[in-house]
Amino acid sequence: MADEVFDVELRRLRDAAGLFQKQIATLASRQDPPIRVSEQTLSDWFKGKVRAPNDPRVQDRIIVLLEGLAKRRDPQHHWHSIAWWRELRDAQRETPEARRLRARTSIPQGGQLLKSYLAAAQRAARSHPYPGVIQDMPPLAAVYRQQQAIPLGTTRSADADETTAVAGTGSLAAEEALSGDQTCVVLAGPGGGKSSLLRTHLATGMEQWIDGRVGDRVPVLVPAAALTDLPLAQALAAAVNADLATHGLLEPLPSGFFADPPHPGVGWLVLVDGLDEVADPRAQRRILEKLGAVSTGERASLYRFIVATRHLPGGDDVLGLLNNGRSSPHAVPRYELEPFGPEDLEHVARSWFRALGLSEPDQTAVRFAHAIASTKWAELARTPLMACMLCQLHAADPAQPLPASRGDIYDKFVALLYERQHTANVRNGVEGLRRYGKSAVEKAEHTLDHLHDLIAYLAAARSQRYLPGVSVLRQLREMEEVVVPGGSLFIPRLTLAIEIVESRPEAQRPPRVPVDVWGAFLRTNLTRSGLLTEQAGDLVFLHQTLLEYFAMRHLVRDPKAKKRRLQELGTQRVESPVPQSWPRFLRYLIEGVPSWGHQAAKDLSIDGFLIDAVQQTDPSSCLPYLKRLASGLHGAEFVAEQVMLGTSLPDDIVRSAKDVLAALAANQRRRPDYQRVRAARLLIQLHDLRAGDLVVSIAGDHKIYPRDRVGLVERLAERRDPRAADALYVVATDTSAQVWHRLSLAGKLMVDFDDPRGADIWLTLAKGSLQLWTRTERLNDLIVLGDPRARDIVQNLATDPRCDAWRLWLQTNGVTIPSRRDLDLRRWYSWASAVRAPS
Repeated sequence: MADEVFDVELRRLRDAAGLFQKQIATLASRQDPPIRVSEQTLSDWFKGKVRAPNDPRVQDRIIVLLEGLAKRRDPQHHWHSIAWWRELRDAQRETPEARRLRARTSIPQGGQLLKSYLAAAQRAARSHPYPGVIQDMPPLAAVYRQQQAIPLGTTRSADADETTAVAGTGSLAAEEALSGDQTCVVLAGPGGGKSSLLRTHLATGMEQWIDGRVGDRVPVLVPAAALTDLPLAQALAAAVNADLATHGLLEPLPSGFFADPPHPGVGWLVLVDGLDEVADPRAQRRILEKLGAVSTGERASLYRFIVATRHLPGGDDVLGLLNNGRSSPHAVPRYELEPFGPEDLEHVARSWFRALGLSEPDQTAVRFAHAIASTKWAELARTPLMACMLCQLHAADPAQPLPASRGDIYDKFVALLYERQHTANVRNGVEGLRRYGKSAVEKAEHTLDHLHDLIAYLAAARSQRYLPGVSVLRQLREMEEVVVPGGSLFIPRLTLAIEIVESRPEAQRPPRVPVDVWGAFLRTNLTRSGLLTEQAGDLVFLHQTLLEYFAMRHLVRDPKAKKRRLQELGTQRVESPVPQSWPRFLRYLIEGVPSWGHQAAKDLSIDGFLIDAVQQTDPSSCLPYLKRLASGLHGAEFVAEQVMLGTSLPDDIVRSAKDVLAALAANQRRRPDYQRVRAARLLIQLHDLRAGDLVVSIAGDHKIYPRDRVGLVERLAERRDPRAADALYVVATDTSAQVWHRLSLAGKLMVDFDDPRGADIWLTLAKGSLQLWTRTERLNDLIVLGDPRARDIVQNLATDPRCDAWRLWLQTNGVTIPSRRDLDLRRWYSWASAVRAPS
């Protein structure tokens, strides 16, 4: 790492000076005293061929000369001291062990700015990204529960237009997925734990550096929206200055702070959160293109990016911009965060109940987890955000019944926040306006009474397309000039939240109250609502789903806007009239931007809040559109996904969607294979009793890609469906499937379902053409399970001329000792003893 940084920085300095090797050598010889250096030596330095110059003082003088030339050419050039260069050069000659030892002894050199940044970022990382009903939310670490992540691939499968799990790779700890050296993407649905994961990773990195322990990179957390227009280093500095100002950042970081290594041999780990929250798809693409260009450019070693987002419209095509043209082996890896396991909810509840000060947190957590497990919330509560909100609602009133829908959860949670706001004496700010007269106090009281209406209008404005008459507001009002090295950029200025709120009659400033005083009053009460927080000098919603919830609350108050949105909902999900057998490029040309295809998680979440809001106020107005939705694969898929989100849907609509999916999964002649697999997968998620038989039928269909069948039967096995064992057996005995998939499915048969057919499959495979180490592993497994047929594998291995008998003995001796009572194994011991006997 240090080698690469030094070489890159040296070449960058040469380019900034604007000279060739010959010109540098000539100019060096004219110095007083002359610098004696050849063109070849200079060439070797700039190409990184010479790691340790014979006379470092000569290189020091050349560097100082180049710094001066670069500064004269460009006054904006950031001058590095010779001490900085020497540290970087010395670091390239250190072994990794020596660098770690040195890093443990002190906080890395980099000046007070770096130390100030580390301290402020550590304090910011402790804050919780989710809303809370208590004034002092517990630190994130007190309630955080690590999730698992699944590596994703882009190979052809049933969901051809989606990123799919790489079969056979298994899950890993989310922190482990982030700990590599490569840029990566983390995907999850609404409230799926993306922000918590990034904050936890930031806190871990900050703790390492502040404690003086080694770290290859210094992490920096930034919202994706901050990277839209400015050059990367300047955008990072601007975002960090705004975000950390309230966390003790002593002075603003200069625009070039993130353009240089924080420490010799160390780079930056840029944690990009909320790419899906950037409303403009073109801006999303610009951000990804920028990150892709930097991560493959000449300064690639200085930055590593971790991008967290929901699934985006366009899926692989959009996220593929991060690859910047790199082929598959070098493509940016992607990981899907898994929800909590069934056993995790009790742990999460216990942590929350302790933090909230309940008298018997452990016993309450057990009762709460058991109550959730027997309801429809068992799946939804595995989502980190939902678990957080349900725990707080239960703690506030344990006797209260569980909410009826996801919208109902938000209704109750927001009502609880509003109640706490009024009981927490937050109206003290009104008294500060008394000096401006009675009318000012009355106006302030009126504003507070309509605070949630104002927040709903703000949410609709931020969502833009969900605000009737948004053109009157003009989100992008004016251009502002931003100075960058080498010139200026003119960037649209986003209307601040305070300006949006104050544009409403309920929040207009009283005549006698000064602008700054009224703005401070609005800002204080908006942040005290528990729904908004300060970020980059503006107010933003604490979580994207809160924005979606309030935006839909505002929309349903306008009958015309509500009807228009319901019509859009009912027409955009009908099944495509273009046959799926047609080439994809033709389907795309006819269908255009895929309005027929999968919907982004962001829109799924918003539509769910819309349906919940309409179901509460005027359920009959929604019914015709929902019936039309449940008439084809994509519409039934939408209904299934809404059920999994916790949206309130009529029972007959859910039944209709299940019937459609069952018919699609059973139709072997007229439906493409990928539609059958997807329909069966959705039935599994909906706990439909027909799913087991349909999956067994699909498992035996050799026309369907084996990877799809493996993933489908594994999903059925996770649900402990009674037919799962048969489905596992069908695919595990299919010779067209990969051997490791067959071994894995056979193992599930034995371990999860106590089915002896799994051992039969292992025995068959172990006697076949498996690699020796795999056969040995299966032998160990069968012996541990007490299967008497293990001796057959022993004999098979013992007579295999390729087998290293001594290694085999060492690998199996420990587990075969308990089985020595089996006299039939004597042939194995006789053979092994003969092998071990001296010749």
